[in-house]
Amino acid sequence: MMNIEEKISPENKPRRDLQHLLITGFKEERSTVTLIENGITCGFTSPAIDYIEKDISLQDLFIRNRSATFLGRIVGNSLINSGFEPGGIIVIDRSIRPRDGNIAICFLNGYFTAKKLEIKKNKNEIWLIPDCDGMEPLLVTPDDEFTIWGIVTWKCNPTI
Repeated sequence: MMNIEEKISPENKPRRDLQHLLITGFKEERSTVTLIENGITCGFTSPAIDYIEKDISLQDLFIRNRSATFLGRIVGNSLINSGFEPGGIIVIDRSIRPRDGNIAICFLNGYFTAKKLEIKKNKNEIWLIPDCDGMEPLLVTPDDEFTIWGIVTWKCNPTI
């Protein structure tokens, strides 16, 4: 029988090199960009509200735990219907405890994959759920070499 708690522990580490997946960890220097604080309307505009600007650090916005956070580039389309487009960048936090429904970076039988987690503790099962046409969910079995390596906290896709 598989021990689910052992598989979802953030301390588990895969045995393969991550250089092909990871872009970078985060460095000490910070730069800021301007944020339009009231938001950008994606519907009818409100002429009564002027935009308000303030400077923010992208690291402060995207990073909860810098020592456990990495960026990765999306390759493939297994989560395309969830808005994870090839070439996009994802923020991965290894310090977050995986929960049912999270998008996770998983190490499965020698390969890294990004999938939605379906954790069925009452059945002692972990399912990896793709979100694209033509791919079936994967049931993790006790025979699989499997670790949840980190949780995706943000995604950034190119628009042009």
